Amino acid sequence: MFLPVYGSNPTTIKQIQIENLNKNYKGKKIRLVDPVQSQSATGILLKVTDNDIILSIEDSRTAFQHDNINCFYLEPEGPDYFIASGVSILSAAAHYLALIITYQKADRTRRVLATGAGFLLGGYIGKLTFLRPIKVDINLNSF
Repeated sequence: MFLPVYGSNPTTIKQIQIENLNKNYKGKKIRLVDPVQSQSATGILLKVTDNDIILSIEDSRTAFQHDNINCFYLEPEGPDYFIASGVSILSAAAHYLALIITYQKADRTRRVLATGAGFLLGGYIGKLTFLRPIKVDINLNSF
């Protein structure tokens, strides 16, 4: 037996989306982009209301109307940097071990070069993978 969830009332759907945004992203560092006014703001999300998105920017509360804002970006946080660094270190170790397996009598220059190249390549891959802002569509204006 199927139970009706909430129906198709646009106001109810908007309230559910606002509750989900508050539940999932409150306290996270986000970046808003308003394409009409060409402004960008980065801060901690405090609350999403019916008309506003409230951020904490440099210890002050700032409200932005979400009339023109269709999305925001989640900025990377501390654990993301640790993961990206871990990828870099693992890549350096993998390059070093691959060199040792391939050339049993590798000189110091080749070992340093292989380790450094692995560290740089792993750092680049970690940056592209884990330190990219995540786009979150909010679409609160279509109701």
